[in-house]
Amino acid sequence: MKLIQPIIDRTLADVKNRTAKGCFNVADWKRVYQNSQLLRILLGLIAYPARFYELPEPTLTDLPTAERLNTLLGNIQRIREASVLPAACGITDIKTDWKAGASSSAPNYTDANAWEALEKKLAESILTVAQDKVYCGVAHAGQSRVRQRNFRPLPFVEAAETPTRKARMGNAQTGTGLNRQNSYRRYS
Repeated sequence: MKLIQPIIDRTLADVKNRTAKGCFNVADWKRVYQNSQLLRILLGLIAYPARFYELPEPTLTDLPTAERLNTLLGNIQRIREASVLPAACGITDIKTDWKAGASSSAPNYTDANAWEALEKKLAESILTVAQDKVYCGVAHAGQSRVRQRNFRPLPFVEAAETPTRKARMGNAQTGTGLNRQNSYRRYS
């Protein structure tokens, strides 16, 4: 799956002339949905995954409802929130509470541009963060036992006539937890 180039340059002339960019159709819906799925996957690889709600694939006979549109836009908004990217990157909120009905306002071409522009900026930012992320192995404190032994007088632990509890070292460098552990180990 790869990012499908979003359309962010719709104009009022496209709407008036009824060009391909002037209408939000099934192909546009699929592009926005697929890009949001990809962003969720990418974000899950470098940070915490965002909650994502699956939507049925639209067909030419379906009419998207306000509920489906809000779910689609809510997915994008949750990805934006989970990315924790600042507004200085140009990443801003989008409206996710559209209502159905003739008396309610409907999204227009500037809203569709904002949805896809947000996806594009999120993709650029997430890919930049992924390239800059430093991956490391297992956390390791101190040196190996062989190296530690080189700096201690021999024998490491004096032989005792009866089993006793002795500390391996005088003071632990990494905190009281190790110091307490070493105080109660049994050596014979």
